[in-house]
Amino acid sequence: MAHKDIISKNILKRILLDIAVYLFKLDLVDAELLSTEEQRIEDRRSDMRDIDYHMLYDSDSPDALVLTILCDFRGHDPDEMVVHILQKLHAMTRHDEKRQREYLQILEILADNRHLNVNIQEAYDMLHIEIERLPSYQKGMEKGIEEGVERGMEIGEHKRSLEIARKLLAMNFGPEQIIAITRLSLTEIQQLATTEE
Repeated sequence: MAHKDIISKNILKRILLDIAVYLFKLDLVDAELLSTEEQRIEDRRSDMRDIDYHMLYDSDSPDALVLTILCDFRGHDPDEMVVHILQKLHAMTRHDEKRQREYLQILEILADNRHLNVNIQEAYDMLHIEIERLPSYQKGMEKGIEEGVERGMEIGEHKRSLEIARKLLAMNFGPEQIIAITRLSLTEIQQLATTEE
């Protein structure tokens, strides 16, 4: 749950600025986030889900468009809304890949707050958007590679332990001694002993 509350300061600043401009019609160019250590407020009575999505969706700005994901879909299917938002965002940013990736990242974070991450994934697939370039995909790949390397090392270590156990069995070491040296289970050592016979 904590990872959902952590958004980079740049993305948070951008979202807050967009809300001020597109929802409150404030004429702002920049904003500054203050570093404060305030208590977390859990009262969330005012929510963007009360705002009609048309207010932002009909805008010609990708900044406003990504905020649509937080609005009231007025009974429309969330899966379809995600597809429409992505289609429009893709059309608006198709000539600037870097900008498109930035908006997709923001959209992904906001969608996760509405528990629409599965829907957005399906929409990426349907629209053939290269999610491989999104930071969340790259982080997932890095984690998968790390886990694969660790698992490979564990398998390699286990194979070495089995090989050492075979040699120790051939030298007539007892099961307790082999367990102490290789950290294999008694069952594994017994299986090795029966295959060696």
